[in-house]
Amino acid sequence: MHLIDISGWEIDEAFSPYPEGSRNKYALIAPDERCPKQILPGHRYLMKFSNQRYPVQFWSEVIAEIVGQQMGVPTPRTFVAVDPTSGEPGSLIEWFYGPKLEHAAKMPKGFALGSAWRAIFGVKEEAPKTHSLYVPGSSYMTRIIPGYDLKAGTQHNFVDIAVWISLFSKSARYDYWLYWAKVLLFDAIIGNTDRHQDNWGVLWRSDDDGNLVPKFAPAFDNGTSLAHEIMEDRVVNFTTDDAVSRYINRGRHHMKWQRKDDRKCPHFELIQKVVKFRKNTLEPLKAILELNFSPAYDEIRNLTTAEVSVPLSAARADLICRMIDRRITKFREVL
Repeated sequence: MHLIDISGWEIDEAFSPYPEGSRNKYALIAPDERCPKQILPGHRYLMKFSNQRYPVQFWSEVIAEIVGQQMGVPTPRTFVAVDPTSGEPGSLIEWFYGPKLEHAAKMPKGFALGSAWRAIFGVKEEAPKTHSLYVPGSSYMTRIIPGYDLKAGTQHNFVDIAVWISLFSKSARYDYWLYWAKVLLFDAIIGNTDRHQDNWGVLWRSDDDGNLVPKFAPAFDNGTSLAHEIMEDRVVNFTTDDAVSRYINRGRHHMKWQRKDDRKCPHFELIQKVVKFRKNTLEPLKAILELNFSPAYDEIRNLTTAEVSVPLSAARADLICRMIDRRITKFREVL
């Protein structure tokens, strides 16, 4: 496990302090020279700290990326770094769009949109060719739900998101349903409860002919997950399989299934509803659940060697791996 040394990196004043979210964070620009091989020279990174109530929360961002990569779910590259001034550790997250990252990315065929449709999709008259224009999910929820509650996202629901998925799929002649099914399964396996309307979005680029190419953003902001709220002295309360099962069975996604529901949807129930709603997602999800997760577990346990002021304990790493494994086992049963 290697820490990334960010001393001397340039502070990106445009995003520092970062204006969104509940946790302290700021943006940095990686140096153009002498970067570690995992870092993109000259690219923007987000340095993100734990909620003060949950000191280990930054580890959840790091571990979620490991799980996402194992599952084939796009997630931003995430590392551990230490603030040079305070000595506080945090997660160093690769900005998920920008010329340094996207210049060589292969794009599907674009499609033409008139000005009225551009307004509906939230895209300006011109989208960049070398990188993406990002439109947050909140922009799409407010377009379909009058008076949408942007602060708490109380109307956030999958059926309304499905309207946009279908519209994007039809316009771009590309099936975006599998992306959403995989991200929701990823959220369920890590126990993420915070995929709210500003924690998903759409990236837009222009192709060489000026036609628009959309894709959904990687699954970002994954810190409210992986037992981050369990204090260190309570980790020992989860030594039995029954205790782990009781904990994961209480997990709920941020969104409801449909707008009129009065509760957020439990993780396992949400995935069952998705595969019933869109049957062609079932086999790809089952294939993910049959993957060998041992390499991911080894990588998670290796994080315990990091020498930071808030280390990942061996007991917590073991608990996280057992929780992930129990969720996978249960999904194999319910699907």
